[in-house]
Amino acid sequence: MKLLPLALAAFLALATSVTAQGISQPRPLTLPDDIDIATLKDAGRAAISQVLAEFAGSNASGGKSYIILPLSKDIDQGYFTLQFENAFTQKAGAAGYKLYTRTDKVLEKVLTEIEFQQNFEDSLNKATMQKLALVGAESVILPRIDIDRSGDGALTLRASIGIHNVATGEKVWGNESSSLIPGRVTTEQWITRGIMALAAFAVLMIVLWFIRTVRRAARPR
Repeated sequence: MKLLPLALAAFLALATSVTAQGISQPRPLTLPDDIDIATLKDAGRAAISQVLAEFAGSNASGGKSYIILPLSKDIDQGYFTLQFENAFTQKAGAAGYKLYTRTDKVLEKVLTEIEFQQNFEDSLNKATMQKLALVGAESVILPRIDIDRSGDGALTLRASIGIHNVATGEKVWGNESSSLIPGRVTTEQWITRGIMALAAFAVLMIVLWFIRTVRRAARPR
């Protein structure tokens, strides 16, 4: 019975000696040049909220206490990770689920001991599981953000999560949601649109001039 408290104390002492700098910041997420950050954030919040709502309404057997691992690549020093945490609290919290956040001191020490998960990784190794088990959560959530461009140039943000049982490592639930990202209008596109508008206006003037000329010619003299 005394082994777990002793192991926890030993781990915390090791984590404290290894680093006193806290959790590392994520690397910048690679973004297309024509993307608008404000619309990207809106699309991300919508997709993340949707996938967490689907999880909250599911019958996933992952227990009631969870950890969301930070994304290794993010924007604004962890914006999307924060949105995953907020959406979990809003959607799953109402269903009775508990979230250990990065402000939890035990979890913070664990995260300083393990590297951030890769943005495209969907697995956890045994050593990581053992460390996360010390926090007290029953399951860990691996979030993921992908940005895709279709053949017609449209951008789509996909938010997905994979939920793993901490004790067994088994993936118990996973899903994704997507949201379109309106493109930012470039200078070239504004110029093209201006030329098209002027051309349409010129055609309209020619048509009106032609109609007026025909009417004048049809008047009795």
